[in-house]
Amino acid sequence: MKPVLSIVIPTYGAPESTEKTVRNLLGFYDEDIEILVSDNDPTGEQIGDRFDDIKDSRFSYYRNKTNIGRSNNIVRAIELAKADFAMLCSSEDVIYQEGVDAVLKTIKKHRISQ
Repeated sequence: MKPVLSIVIPTYGAPESTEKTVRNLLGFYDEDIEILVSDNDPTGEQIGDRFDDIKDSRFSYYRNKTNIGRSNNIVRAIELAKADFAMLCSSEDVIYQEGVDAVLKTIKKHRISQ
């Protein structure tokens, strides 16, 4: 099933905070979300290795082959998203279930679609 909302996390050189943010988001129970990381650090620590234990279909990890710059990494993350709506988060953001619920409720209530 296609997610209603993609939570996209473009990141560069922040393995600890990226992992913390992703694991926090994976604790949310809602199947209407997708969590996507776009890693723009091709030479640094392989952040993806930190997610080897994740077997959750809502999660996707992508690593750029070259550093494409901050703005282009944001655009790429949104382009990779499966949902019609994307919520942009940094790897250092703290996201609360209630906030995601409010966004999903608004989308569904107004039957917003593209």
